[in-house]
Amino acid sequence: VQLNHPNPFYVAINVSAKQLHQVNFAHDLLDYLKIRAINPSYLRVELTESAVMDNIEIAIRQLH
Repeated sequence: VQLNHPNPFYVAINVSAKQLHQVNFAHDLLDYLKIRAINPSYLRVELTESAVMDNIEIAIRQLH
């Protein structure tokens, strides 16, 4: 989706520790956006504290 508006809106999603620990989470999310022609720059990913604190290396790897 291409928005030619001076103030585009963003969509935020909350990601749980369970989702973050799924091996293909980031890949699947990007595929979902691509199939639907959604520009990933309009997406904000919010992590619960437990998602990060459970295993910070996994959080970094998935979101890098």
